[in-house]
Amino acid sequence: MARDPIPPELIDLIVDHLHADIPALKACSLAARSFVASTRPHIFRKVEVTPPLPGNTSQTSCQRLYKLLTSSPHIAPLVEDLTIVLVGSETSFEYDEDGQWLTKPHATWVMAGRTLSLVLPLLKLRRISLVENAPVDWNCAGEFSMSWNQLGRTLKSALAETFSFPNSRRSTSAGSSSNLPGSCYPSSATRLR
Repeated sequence: MARDPIPPELIDLIVDHLHADIPALKACSLAARSFVASTRPHIFRKVEVTPPLPGNTSQTSCQRLYKLLTSSPHIAPLVEDLTIVLVGSETSFEYDEDGQWLTKPHATWVMAGRTLSLVLPLLKLRRISLVENAPVDWNCAGEFSMSWNQLGRTLKSALAETFSFPNSRRSTSAGSSSNLPGSCYPSSATRLR
């Protein structure tokens, strides 16, 4: 017995109501093909790439994003906001009995990896954010943050191109020290401190 399809107007109402609930949107898109076209823009509007976990030999979130964007190019135009987590859960912020960090502060994964420079040219971002989820005293001198001078030429070029888009905005969270040159900031750039 064939079921009547759900009217597209009803699907759009449901999806618009769930617009901020990514797990619910993913469930809707898996439940029925009729939801896929309406849920995709909401699911992929904001994307976050995170540092690799220590000892994890599988693909990083940035590598998975690159694979998705190259295998499904129709997804790239949906991504408007990219958050790059420079330091996160891969780092322990615990002290030992001598008051030293258990995990030594380290340079961010962005500077060591190559995938981000491949991802950025695929996207026409409206916003790119750099986030460092670390205690203030962990990187008080900024030497373990992303440094423009230490980035590879390809990544510098990709970042500069991303920031040159007319509607592009850049933001950094407290603790992020990226020392990007002024030429990378469009006139509408936003910097949060």
